[in-house]
Amino acid sequence: MIVEVLGWVAVADAIAAVLLAALVYALGRRSNGGVTIGTAVRLAIFLTVPAATLYVAARLISRLM
Repeated sequence: MIVEVLGWVAVADAIAAVLLAALVYALGRRSNGGVTIGTAVRLAIFLTVPAATLYVAARLISRLM
């Protein structure tokens, strides 16, 4: 059950990360801040990795038990 919850948390985190990265990209482009799409994608990945790692670790531990 905890693995399912962590899976949904990881999905919600990924969605929030993509929305935040899109917002940073849009605001950066509007202000001539030099924000590229690559920067926004790296930001989304950087924000998604912790929750995804936690989910994978919980899934692996649950299979061991």
